[in-house]
Amino acid sequence: MINVIELERINDNQQIKMTINCVDQEVKTQLLTYINENKNIVDDLELYPMAV
Repeated sequence: MINVIELERINDNQQIKMTINCVDQEVKTQLLTYINENKNIVDDLELYPMAV
């Protein structure tokens, strides 16, 4: 089992796309909780959940 986080720069305006492939459900839950609790510190953060 492996957990992978990929960051991809979209353009020069410091926009990135972060892809999290998480096979461990507990780790996935912790990551989603952390992101949701801290998303207000980043301007214009949009979250697009993928298929589970």
